Amino acid sequence: MDTNKLLITKYILYKFSIWYKEAYGESENNDLSILKSLKLVFLLATINSKKQNENLLDMGFEFTAMPYGPVEKEIYDSYKEGLLNDIIDKNGLKIHNLQEIVNNKALQQKDKDLIDNNLGILKSYNYYLISKSASYLVDLTHKFTSWKKNYKLATSVSKYSHDIPKIDIQEDLLHYSL
Repeated sequence: MDTNKLLITKYILYKFSIWYKEAYGESENNDLSILKSLKLVFLLATINSKKQNENLLDMGFEFTAMPYGPVEKEIYDSYKEGLLNDIIDKNGLKIHNLQEIVNNKALQQKDKDLIDNNLGILKSYNYYLISKSASYLVDLTHKFTSWKKNYKLATSVSKYSHDIPKIDIQEDLLHYSL
């Protein structure tokens, strides 16, 4: 994962921790596991997906259909390679290791603004997504035609995953609650 995308990913995870704190009053002990966070990243990527340069898809976020729903490929691969162990694991986000991202000068303000805006829209659609379990978010992302279509393509050739074309996400019906 290139440095800029890694910074953007860390910023998104940091913003998820802030949302979690808003909902629960604290964020140090959280359930923002890699699975839950990957589902939230996908949902965030659907916001403004049809508006050019106003979404995560145009920032290089690419998804693949896997058994537990759509997954951002580079975040997943980076996690599997241990490159994100300092900030996230199966139990949740390590908030104290994300604090530095807020003041990181390498992250462009326009990227922060885009994420903040889209996160605000996502929260307006379903503020309580942050409090849902990872399994709820898996079930929710399984409602997306982009996942259904591409996971079916994967299984039809006995594979575990299949890349989801950007256009499939852009043309999808959006779901923010079961």
